[in-house]
Amino acid sequence: MKKIFTLLVMVALATCWVSCSDDDDNDDNANWQEIKATLEIADPTKASDFYCYTSSGSNNNACETIIDWGDGTIDENKNTHYYSHKGTYYVIIKVKGLKKFTSSTQISVIDLSEITELTDLSLGYSSLNSLDLSKNVKLITLSCYNSSINSINLKSNTELNELSVQNNKQLTSLDLSNNTKLTRLSCRNNQLTSLDLSKNIKLTSLDCASNQLGSLDLTKNVELTSLSCSINKLTSLDLSKNTKLTSLNCAINQLGSLDLTKNTELIRLECEENPFTQETVNALLNSLPMGQYYNGVPQSILFISDKWDTSIAEEKGWRVEQR
Repeated sequence: MKKIFTLLVMVALATCWVSCSDDDDNDDNANWQEIKATLEIADPTKASDFYCYTSSGSNNNACETIIDWGDGTIDENKNTHYYSHKGTYYVIIKVKGLKKFTSSTQISVIDLSEITELTDLSLGYSSLNSLDLSKNVKLITLSCYNSSINSINLKSNTELNELSVQNNKQLTSLDLSNNTKLTRLSCRNNQLTSLDLSKNIKLTSLDCASNQLGSLDLTKNVELTSLSCSINKLTSLDLSKNTKLTSLNCAINQLGSLDLTKNTELIRLECEENPFTQETVNALLNSLPMGQYYNGVPQSILFISDKWDTSIAEEKGWRVEQR
């Protein structure tokens, strides 16, 4: 009887140990999330990289990762890889606690739907045509640059604070109506023909240079301190509501005049290569605020490349620099 009892106890303990072990495995598996990506490798001499962090910002802590590079190589906690040949590779990245993801790899497709805690995303030099971020509702910072993006849906990303979509030569439109928390926006060097910022009233910095914009309404963006809208097709620019502006670059447009009477905080101005006459230049310079000084050195700077008479600005304490 004792032998039978002992045997039953041993079986029970073994069953419990296996059950606990299975539970631990299940818990461990539950902590892993997957990113799936398709890479189009045209230049094997360039490293492919995926950097994964448990926090955003400058104090980055690396995530645990297991990366199946799709060529038979599986790496743990190693973020870069060189392929032996050109071709298409299907990559699976397993991560734990991912908050920040950065890559400058030739990605053509990426699935981030499992990474619901993602707050910071940067993708560059990819061949992505579109980007689905509908599940990444906690995104605060997004950068997508030097890519083939022609559409990006940000309606679900209502927490976005900083957005940079630069050098995407096929991007013709950008809907930011749901991104009311945006404070910084850079969308330069795309093919945007219009830009509606009426819902983005918290914007402090805007760079929409090098697009195809024919108009720009900033009357709702009263918090703006920095504006670059150069190299567009603007024929007018109303800045009367943007009284906090300190820096303005509206060079290389079709502006016939520019009134800066309300922009009393302005200390940096670039407005060259617009069809101004000397009369409109004089009106512009007369509208400038008095120059600011620091330890006797002029801090207000006017950049020009045209043959203007800038004596009015200099008399106001502005430093004039020729391009």
